[in-house]
Amino acid sequence: YTQEMAQTNFDSALMSCLSKNKVVVKDSVGGSGGKGISILKFEGKTLEQRLDILRNEISHRRNDYVIQEYLEETPELKRFNPTSVNTIRVQSLYLNGKWSAVTVILRFGGANAEVDNACSGGISVGVHPDGRLYDYGFNNLATRFDRIGDIVFKDTQLSFIPRLLKHVEEAHTKQYPIIKYIGWDFMIDTS
Repeated sequence: YTQEMAQTNFDSALMSCLSKNKVVVKDSVGGSGGKGISILKFEGKTLEQRLDILRNEISHRRNDYVIQEYLEETPELKRFNPTSVNTIRVQSLYLNGKWSAVTVILRFGGANAEVDNACSGGISVGVHPDGRLYDYGFNNLATRFDRIGDIVFKDTQLSFIPRLLKHVEEAHTKQYPIIKYIGWDFMIDTS
């Protein structure tokens, strides 16, 4: 599909990806833990080389897949791990006309990882509604961390969290009111 949500053909879709320096290719269903995701890096490649890389990547996929532009995340999140896409997971509940954020979790990748999943070496830290991090984060082995590098969790606040939660509340109550419990994953980009 185009940005205007008009259906396009295969060749046009491929060509639209080649102007980017990085693209993400992901299986449309069945992936978790970062499996089925590839980040293709085109910087310094000719158009023909880019096309070969992309065609090679999609040639071995058996299911439907999504190709999307690689987004650069905000420096506020990038500092937790510069090699992974660091995300915020919000689980929200809309029941009896009342909305609430059940959990808000910062997820960032392990050393040199490109994904943020705990099962792939990442760490998860709870976030208060005002953006303050909880004192401790955990990996998938339940190892407790109070910091990553020079970032002390209990002394850290994410400025965008209150705005993000307002967007989640509006989306949940206005667009999906029939669904009572939703898990949302967000990447906050630089725009």
